[in-house]
Amino acid sequence: QENMVIELQRGNQIDFGELGKFRLQLTSEGAATAAEFKSDINIKGVNIQFIPGSDLANIFVGMEFEQVASRAVQKAALKAEKEGAKTLDIEEAKKKPAKD
Repeated sequence: QENMVIELQRGNQIDFGELGKFRLQLTSEGAATAAEFKSDINIKGVNIQFIPGSDLANIFVGMEFEQVASRAVQKAALKAEKEGAKTLDIEEAKKKPAKD
């Protein structure tokens, strides 16, 4: 794990073969010239990008998905059930974010 962080910080891509690759992806604001570009000012964010390898590329083929209630509503429903409530105001539950 530590080696992966070090390599990403060096700007290297980490290749896990059939599993996939990890690399950094920057979000930046342009500058008029390269000389005016300052990393501490123009770089707005850094994310780790994962590119799935061939083993994972088609992982979702043939899968079926089922829509479920939001986490906030699920949490409120469980709480209401435990408290013996007969009804639940879903719109009110949506206003309270669920903390995982």
